[in-house]
Amino acid sequence: MNGPDKHPAGEKVQRQTKSIKLTKLFTQNVVVVAEIIVVVVVVIVEVVVVVVVIVEVAVIVVVKVEIIVIVIVEVAVILVVKVEIIIVVVVVVVVEVAVIVVVKVEIIVVVIVVVVMVVAVAGIVVVQVEIVVVVVVVVIVKVAVIVTVKVAIVVVVITVVVVVVPDPRDGTLIISSLYPSSETSLLKLALVVVATVAEQKQQQ
Repeated sequence: MNGPDKHPAGEKVQRQTKSIKLTKLFTQNVVVVAEIIVVVVVVIVEVVVVVVVIVEVAVIVVVKVEIIVIVIVEVAVILVVKVEIIIVVVVVVVVEVAVIVVVKVEIIVVVIVVVVMVVAVAGIVVVQVEIVVVVVVVVIVKVAVIVTVKVAIVVVVITVVVVVVPDPRDGTLIISSLYPSSETSLLKLALVVVATVAEQKQQQ
């Protein structure tokens, strides 16, 4: 005869029910854990993206600040150079105006004004290319102004001697007294002109 059943039907049903509940609970736990992992990954990715954006913005800001600083420095240098050149030109103009007032020759005034205008404009343009060229131009202009002034002085002396002195023959004596060491070609030219005028007046 068979012995009594060790696992009655009711106990089997309970075990199956318990197994199903455990399976559902495990499945729910797995789903919850997966959702948590997904959320954590999304948060990490978003944080990384934000950090990358912040770094890029910081780099762009730094680069722009450096470029702006460089541009400001270059503009400051150009302004300083232009101011220095304008100061030099103004000083030269003041000196030349004083010389023009002494000489009082309208043609020389026009020539010097034109030369100053050309040199001033050329100086400002050339500054941005090479400062040494501007220095050379200023030196050349100074030499030209000195020569022009010397010529003007000689012309004025000749005019005064020829027009004002009653006897043109005394012109050579006047010029020699004004310029005892008359070794320059300009003064020799003045002496020749005065002597020629004196001879012409004597012949008349």
